Order: sequence, then structure tokens, then C-alpha cells
Amino acid sequence: LGLPACRPPGRPPTVLLLQRPRRALGNLEQVVAQLKEMGLRPEVQVMEADVPFAVQARFWSEADLVLTVHGSGLTSQLWLPPHACVVELFGPGFLNSLYIQLAMSRGLCYFPLVTFSELTAIDCMLSHDCCKERKAGDARVTAVQ
Repeated sequence: LGLPACRPPGRPPTVLLLQRPRRALGNLEQVVAQLKEMGLRPEVQVMEADVPFAVQARFWSEADLVLTVHGSGLTSQLWLPPHACVVELFGPGFLNSLYIQLAMSRGLCYFPLVTFSELTAIDCMLSHDCCKERKAGDARVTAVQ
């Protein structure tokens, strides 16, 4: 696929922020602004079903840090460079170890982050599908130095 092995010299670290139709950061603009203030290079990618495989692989291969809501898109961490880190966002009352195992098998650093929303863990369990019940704005992240 002709993917780069490492970040070009002089380029600030790239943070890949994945937005998917049903799983997205609610305060994306604020997160992007804070990442820029920290001297990082945020790249927002909307992953729709029709994005070609090679394009998706390139997004991931150029990232130094990935910040995304939990979901099957994290299987693409196979394309991350060896120095990359993954921050996986979870809703309240939910934590899944599937993608940490993939990150560990590649030697990547990995951080799970449980977010807060208006729904409680009980609401999620009763609905049988938290993701369908949540609004796009529920996953809120504040980047801190």
C-alpha cells in the first residue's frame, strides 16, 4: 500500500479523530482547538462505509495518536505505526477489552477513557443498546496538557 513507516521530520504529531455517523465526539471543535493549542496536528476523518480501504489505511498509518469512540473501526489500528497510541472512548457503565488486546499484540500504547453522559449505566442496560439511545453529543472529551 506504500504506507509511511514514521512521521516526516519536523511535522508535529498527528492526532486522528475518527467520526462515524453513530459514534462521534460531541464537542469536536473544542477538542480540535485544544489539540492545536498543544502543538499537535489534529486530523478529523469521517469514516463512512464507502471510504476505500487504501484511504482508511493511509489515515491510520499517518497517525501518532488516535482518539475515537469504541467501535469496530478500531480494528484498523493494525495500520498504526509502532510508536502510536490509541485512546478509546467508552460510554458510562461500559468497558470492553477487545481493542486493548489488539493494541498490546502490536506493542502500541493504549488508554481507555470512560466518558459521562445524561444516561446512566442502568439506562444503558435497560435499553439493550446504549449506542442507539445516545445522542451524538454525549461523548465529550477535554484535551489537557
